[in-house]
Amino acid sequence: MERGAFARPANFGEASARLRKNAAYFRINYLIVLLASVALGFLMHPSSLFVLGALLIGWVYVFAVRSGPLVINGRELSEREKVMAMSALSFVVIFFLTK
Repeated sequence: MERGAFARPANFGEASARLRKNAAYFRINYLIVLLASVALGFLMHPSSLFVLGALLIGWVYVFAVRSGPLVINGRELSEREKVMAMSALSFVVIFFLTK
C-alpha cells in the first residue's frame, strides 16, 4: 500500500482535486446512500410523501395544466415570478409540514 495516498494534501488545489476525483469515483455509492436515506425517510413518515405529492400537483397545475396567465390581485405574474413564488411556497411547505 502506498503511504503517500494517505498523506495530507499540500495545498487547497490538491485537496479540491482529490475531492473532485473521489466524488467522481464514488458517485454511484453516494447516490445509493442518498436514495436509501430518502426511501427510509418516506417509510418512516409516509405523510411526507403525500405533502410532496401535493406540491408536485401544484407545480404541474401552475406550469403545465393552466392555459391562461396566473393573475393575483389583478396583476399577471411572469414566468420568473411564478417560479420564485412556487419555490418559496415549496420551501415553506417542506420546512413546516414534513418531518
